[in-house]
Amino acid sequence: MAVSLFFLCWSVLPAQVVFSALPKDLQLYARDSDDSAVVEVAGTVLEAGYSEILVAIAREGQPHSSETQLLEYSGGAAPFSLKLKIHAELANYAVSVLLDNDTIAQADSVVCGDAFAITGQSNSICVLMDPKEGFAHWQNPWVRSFGDAMWRNEESTPSYVTDPLPMIADTFWGVAQSRSPGIPGSHCYVGVWGLRMAEVLMESAQVPIAVINGGRSGGQIELFVPDSTNPDTLFGNAGLFGRLKYRVGKARLAHKLKALFWNQGEADAGSDLRYQTYAATFDKLYQAWKDVFGFKHCYLFQLHPSGSGSSNNEVIREIQRRIPGQYADVAAIPEIGLTGHVLAHFTPSGYLQMGQWVGDLLAHDFYGSNKEGVVPPDVLRAWYRSEAHDEIVIEFSQPVIWQNDSLGRFLKDYFYLLDTSQIISEGVSDFYHTELHGDSMVVDSGYVLDRTRIVLRLKEASNASYVSYITNGIYHDADTVIPYDDGPCIKSTLGVGAFTFLEVPILNEAPATTTERQVENHDFSISASPNPFNPSTVITISGLNALHSDIFKGCAIGVYSIQGVLLRHFQISNTGNRAIVFDANGLTSGTYIIKAMGNGRVFTKRITLIK
Repeated sequence: MAVSLFFLCWSVLPAQVVFSALPKDLQLYARDSDDSAVVEVAGTVLEAGYSEILVAIAREGQPHSSETQLLEYSGGAAPFSLKLKIHAELANYAVSVLLDNDTIAQADSVVCGDAFAITGQSNSICVLMDPKEGFAHWQNPWVRSFGDAMWRNEESTPSYVTDPLPMIADTFWGVAQSRSPGIPGSHCYVGVWGLRMAEVLMESAQVPIAVINGGRSGGQIELFVPDSTNPDTLFGNAGLFGRLKYRVGKARLAHKLKALFWNQGEADAGSDLRYQTYAATFDKLYQAWKDVFGFKHCYLFQLHPSGSGSSNNEVIREIQRRIPGQYADVAAIPEIGLTGHVLAHFTPSGYLQMGQWVGDLLAHDFYGSNKEGVVPPDVLRAWYRSEAHDEIVIEFSQPVIWQNDSLGRFLKDYFYLLDTSQIISEGVSDFYHTELHGDSMVVDSGYVLDRTRIVLRLKEASNASYVSYITNGIYHDADTVIPYDDGPCIKSTLGVGAFTFLEVPILNEAPATTTERQVENHDFSISASPNPFNPSTVITISGLNALHSDIFKGCAIGVYSIQGVLLRHFQISNTGNRAIVFDANGLTSGTYIIKAMGNGRVFTKRITLIK
């Protein structure tokens, strides 16, 4: 598709007109439940003698719509407010404002689509990008951003600490860029994975995408919490939250974000005992994000095993894996399995792959994609396969593959078994008993038993009570101590890494049911009858009774348009009703998507309304 962008500045405004609302060049308006957005032009004519204000909108150079308001003066001033709609599609709109017959303002390449925000430390902004890699000028005209990201390269002064004025002054939209130009600023910088994610979503939903990246290099989680005395401050480290709030607000995207991404934790993993407050601090952040940004879903990343931080990296990872269980609208994304990991960061190819993974997951969660393998596999439970205790079955939430051994490392050696006699710090937490989390080099081989289960064949019978997977970023064997980086791992059928985990209890025998396993099948847990339907259908969540409360704490049910717009929202608890009536009154015939969200997992089903 040929795309034309027009960069025309607003005409010089006559002194007798002031605007309170006016679109800007390249602005993205977040679409509403009608798959459109309202473009408002409002203000006051301060001098009598003019008769009317006209707003005209063109779509791809062709007349689209217009509205005229006659001016009524009071005390020599005439207020005006005109509202016109644009549609969410891959199309540019131009807005012209005329006072009588004179054009007084214009905004070009205005679009309607979906918006997202990113925050966190260095992997949120994709540091160490080399312009020679060819990413410095990589852009997509349908991916937009707003303002100055305030990120600086290593040769420049980190002015976000001392002087936020460049960011305050930059209230302009632009085409998103994957790499900061460094000096003097970073206008519309979103990072490589942010831009690739947006491209995947644009291709899936066929709408423009906006991304605002408010991350920074380094920083423990507390730095991102709003300042208690001045939450709107833009200065220093205390202004991290305020600066993202400022940009999202000025972009008019507050409470209109589809999702917010949190990629952080390396700084906390490198500090002893910081894991003890990580979940509680995340909750403070979550509540502040929800209040200010009003996103529909939040995604946090599970650290890579070789992320910076020599102590407690694995504990922070386990907390990040478990956090979604406390929220109906939070999910996690593992970094393990991504290529090109170097120390705490990734090569450009790794960030590109990260963006692809995230984009595929959101296309599944928001836009009804049924692409298999995009949801990261998570451990559900483990048990001894027989009384001999020489094999352990581990069950995952998604189909998995056992990756071939590589780089001189063996996947079987990444599993640790912990016996109760080895516990040295009982009571520290329910998943952190000892620094090494048990013995390695005790598994002889492993394989996939069926699509969602693996079997560990032990070298000898064991009485271990817990099993862990990749407890730290170092590979140990008799002769080798090397960083994990791109070593073998458990993956989904699409190659997405499975979450690492700590000290999952090993049952002495196979569970009586496999309900937890079934809950991840896309068509299992949600049914709708009748389907097709008119005007209502009963949505039922099956299998909820058998789910353990620590695995599934109720779920949120959403009904979405095929474009991913939320139309209805319901909540189902473990102990409450498991069937709801969806009344499609006011909706048109077509396909709709039901999404059940709980414990960071999203299940979808399509329904058809025929009138």
